[in-house]
Amino acid sequence: MPNITSLMYDPFMVLETAQIAYPNIYRRYTYYNYKQYLDCYPTNATFQNYYHNRAGSWLLYSWGPDRAGNWSGSPPTGEDGVYTNYDPTNGTISIGNIIRTQFTSDKFKKT
Repeated sequence: MPNITSLMYDPFMVLETAQIAYPNIYRRYTYYNYKQYLDCYPTNATFQNYYHNRAGSWLLYSWGPDRAGNWSGSPPTGEDGVYTNYDPTNGTISIGNIIRTQFTSDKFKKT
């Protein structure tokens, strides 16, 4: 089975939204390796929580059909900012990102 030779572009990240200085980098899916973060910062409570309870070793996400990063410091009630899970039952273009983790193939676990 061949290896992935390059990172894939997020189809929902449009060039106008990507950082102008590095558009080809910022148009890719976002990947976090929480195992590596925890190895570097073993006492960090956030990394411990994400690694042990919420995501596992890794997390990959796309901006989703709303084409927004959902970075807001005040996400809607019950939401989790950038880790808000896209829900197609809320409409074709609803708030939330498409998230995959080691623990689950369809969402980021809520605490």
